[in-house]
Amino acid sequence: DELIGREDDFQKINGRLWAVTSLAVLIAILIGAPIASATSLSFPIELSAGIALLAVPVAFSMHEPKVAREGHEPYTMMVLNGVREAWRQPALRYMVGFSAIIFAATFTPLIFVQPYLHEHGVGTGDLGFWQAPVRAFGIVSALGAYRFVSRVGQAGALLALPIALAVCSFALAGFDSVVVFAAFLPMGMVAGMQNPVIATYVNRRIPSERRATMLSVQSVVGSMLLAVSEPVGGLIADQFGLRAVFLTFGMMVATFGAITYVLWLRADTAAEASAEGLLREPAGEPVGIS
Repeated sequence: DELIGREDDFQKINGRLWAVTSLAVLIAILIGAPIASATSLSFPIELSAGIALLAVPVAFSMHEPKVAREGHEPYTMMVLNGVREAWRQPALRYMVGFSAIIFAATFTPLIFVQPYLHEHGVGTGDLGFWQAPVRAFGIVSALGAYRFVSRVGQAGALLALPIALAVCSFALAGFDSVVVFAAFLPMGMVAGMQNPVIATYVNRRIPSERRATMLSVQSVVGSMLLAVSEPVGGLIADQFGLRAVFLTFGMMVATFGAITYVLWLRADTAAEASAEGLLREPAGEPVGIS
């Protein structure tokens, strides 16, 4: 209830949420790798399932704030209506596509961190320590996302995401050395920053009664693309090796990320110009009484 009326703080609060999530992943990685080394690879997975069950009573204890509602809308219908609404607004339409591309180009390469380290002689017990800096960079970037946007602007912050991912992916594809593992660090930063930066834009463009719908649409579209990109990445890795995976996703984000960014920028600029024109439109001449 305390968050109602604090829309301007969304980016800061969302950044903290992603930082806490990244911290949980960091702790799990640091604990899980030694456990897997001492027992088996399946035991940490079973342990994770048991820990996840502890979240069930927490989920049931949650409740939505008491606000006036016009009526309940089924989730499927809500998502479909959100897709229609996004499609009618070019800037929002391209932003949802841009978000999905960034999401897939970030988290698909990151699932290959462990195979990459194994290829370069890092043992199972040490995987957590090697991956910890990547997650730590994500925590820092999530907490500082709102400061980054305030310094470089919304457009600049969005442009930085595909550039960072493309450069890092091409570095991992071009050089076969454990030193190039450092390229995963900026990827970790994008992983922590991408949601606070993009969701804040969506949050500001949508009326309060439809924000949850559009954020759900953004999440669903990103998850759908990720559900395709991860198996495809695995097939590429099996057939052509890890460097081919990084090259593929580097090319994907450099091409489609750039295209959707330019389309979004043009649409957003046009929408803002149209809004400013409506605000500056002079009022009609007063009608005189004879």
